[in-house]
Amino acid sequence: MNIRPVRTEVDYQNALRELEAYFENEPALDSEEGDRFEILATLVEAYEAKHYPIELPDPIEAIRFRMEQGGLTVKDLVPSIGQLNRVYEVLNRKRGLDPGDDPQSAPQPGHSGGKPDRPLRSIPLRNEVYVAGCRAC
Repeated sequence: MNIRPVRTEVDYQNALRELEAYFENEPALDSEEGDRFEILATLVEAYEAKHYPIELPDPIEAIRFRMEQGGLTVKDLVPSIGQLNRVYEVLNRKRGLDPGDDPQSAPQPGHSGGKPDRPLRSIPLRNEVYVAGCRAC
């Protein structure tokens, strides 16, 4: 098994071409070809992580995207974020998702300052699929 490191864009393109053949006819995992496939996939993944990193999405844009995909309205976010006015403030970037994220709000007596008063709950979608609380929509 002759496998070379993926260091350049040419190496990367060659590895992708070789992997493509395996996707059409995936080898058995316990075979020499299966090992080659797994090693090439790992090398390509490492090269992509270094040269083509995927940035985390903006949290508010992620919420808006999830709302659009799930047919959600602002009212659907009330159980996860809080009162309707708070939902609008979060979506308009006037307030953070957690009370501690809001630079204009001081910690209230009996409140830890950085933790929500209650855990964020999942947002039910109309088609019975659930997504994580708004911090990870």
